[in-house]
Amino acid sequence: MILVTTYQCLIILAEIYFEYTSAVKDLRAGLPLNYGQWLTSLLFMVMNGLQFYFTASVYARMTEEAEKSAILLNEFFLCDVDFRLDLSVGILGFVKM
Repeated sequence: MILVTTYQCLIILAEIYFEYTSAVKDLRAGLPLNYGQWLTSLLFMVMNGLQFYFTASVYARMTEEAEKSAILLNEFFLCDVDFRLDLSVGILGFVKM
């Protein structure tokens, strides 16, 4: 999960860097800006941003569901809330994926 999220974030940052450097290079060379290239890159960046947002929201929702499941399991087994609960929440979060 962390690798996928990090990869998506790096793609977005690389796209912003590419847009900035290509615009500065074109302006320094006295060339007109290529709006088609800008639009394509902007759409790519927006789609990656949306994918990043929805991926992160799915991870957050799965963690909430895992917490609810862990609380129910603790009530069922009459366990106290401690480090093992946090560990079980993490494990349930990975298992539900």
